[in-house]
Amino acid sequence: MKVIKQLNRIEIASPSDQIIRQLRTLITKGVIKPGERLPSERSLAEQFGVGRSAVREALRKLEFFGILRTRPQSGTTVEDMTISGLSGLLTNVLTLADPDPSHLVEARRFLEVHTARLAAERSDPAAINAIRAAHQSHEASVVNNEVSIETDVLFHLSIAEAAGNEVLHSMVSVFAPRIISSAKQSHTCEDGRAVKALEEHAAILRAIERGDVDAAGHAMHCHLVMTSSRYSEIETNIAD
Repeated sequence: MKVIKQLNRIEIASPSDQIIRQLRTLITKGVIKPGERLPSERSLAEQFGVGRSAVREALRKLEFFGILRTRPQSGTTVEDMTISGLSGLLTNVLTLADPDPSHLVEARRFLEVHTARLAAERSDPAAINAIRAAHQSHEASVVNNEVSIETDVLFHLSIAEAAGNEVLHSMVSVFAPRIISSAKQSHTCEDGRAVKALEEHAAILRAIERGDVDAAGHAMHCHLVMTSSRYSEIETNIAD
């Protein structure tokens, strides 16, 4: 099959990204001003005509990148900086929302190898039980031939939480929605690939259970290298 390299995949923006785009337009036009308090999550969901989960995801992204700030009893406000600065940050968030899958996995490798090492070092019995439960949930999805990417990602999030570093956990969480949508678009959990990922997860879990820092980092590194190869394999098949 002839491949035309100039053609790009057609991407449909997620509701959360559309919300961010609208907020960028409103901030640039001065409708929403720096320092101004946003309506409640429920009110925003009604005005955008979407579910609260989409609003929550958009606000979480914007807060992570320092565009919004939520204070107890004060609500969520736009950070007090120049409009051009806010617009530039919002553009960066939207750019990150649709990265090349290989770039996404590469970034995860830098981040999640370290979270796996910290989880092996710091996990208490409760944290290990949470990781084990996430693994069992993923296993059940795979065995039942269900869509398993959500439970796959929850396994990674449970490791990040066990690392005991809120910033690292937040960084892994920011990647989660894009990991899920990218995997679904690329079908990386089909044709036996989910079984392989499950086996790789099991190796990570065993290392964390033993408290073996080096083995946990190595197992996570191997898993993400294999994840990258699965994306490459799919891209090659599409090209053929």
